[in-house]
Amino acid sequence: FYLDDQGETGLIPARGAHRISLAVGPEGGWTDAERKALRRAGARPLVLGARVLRAETAVVAGLTLLQYTMGDLFGGAPAPPHST
Repeated sequence: FYLDDQGETGLIPARGAHRISLAVGPEGGWTDAERKALRRAGARPLVLGARVLRAETAVVAGLTLLQYTMGDLFGGAPAPPHST
C-alpha cells in the first residue's frame, strides 16, 4: 500500500497477509511517475481521509490502522466489529 490523497482504497484488507509494505510520500505528494512505479510494483493506493497529513503523522496513522486491522491492538485477536 502507499498512502495517497488520490487513493481509492479506504480500508486496509491486510488480514492473512504475510508481508505488508506501507509507503508514505514526500511533502507535496507523489508524482505521477512515482504513482506508476508503485502500481507496477504491486502497491495499491490507500487514502486515510479527506485531510492531507504530514509525512510524520501519516506514518503513525497508517501503522496504527494496520495494527488495528490485523488485530495487533487487541492482543492478537481480530479487531472487534465497529458498532453504530
